[in-house]
Amino acid sequence: MRGLRTVLGIAALAALLAVFATVAFATEEGGHAVNWKDLAFRVINVLVVLFILYKAAAKRLIAYFVGRRKGIVDDLSGHEARREAAQQSLADVEQHIANLEAERTAILDEYRAQGEMLKAEIIARAERAAAQVAEQARRSAENEAMLAVEAIRAQVAGEIVEEAERILRERLSDAEHLRLIDASLKRVVLH
Repeated sequence: MRGLRTVLGIAALAALLAVFATVAFATEEGGHAVNWKDLAFRVINVLVVLFILYKAAAKRLIAYFVGRRKGIVDDLSGHEARREAAQQSLADVEQHIANLEAERTAILDEYRAQGEMLKAEIIARAERAAAQVAEQARRSAENEAMLAVEAIRAQVAGEIVEEAERILRERLSDAEHLRLIDASLKRVVLH
């Protein structure tokens, strides 16, 4: 209904403009009197043309202008939504920029803590390795000492045997020597 009023208002305005234009045109051509019959004919022609245009295209024009208005409103609301989203994104970026120093400090603190943990782990591994090396050195030293003691024992035992043979040769006669051999053989055979 509102669209019909708009179209009728536009038609009435066009008719008034046609009347004024005709009067102005007639007075301009020499100041002759206005031919009211011709003017009425022209106004009726304009109104008929406007009525035909209204009947032929009014619904389409109304639909076009209503659709266009709705499209403009939708575009404006879409622009408003995008503007609000852009403002939110800007606020997020500004917040992120404001937090960069705190994030940088947190990252540096985290890396320092990781470095300290890594340092402690490396030191602990090195201490374990040093303890293993010390234990291996102690065992090697013990083994070397035992081998040295065994070598000394073997050497001393050999020297003792040699010295005992020398002493026995000096003190034993051939007869005592044979008697000891016979006694040793009897013990071996009897047992």
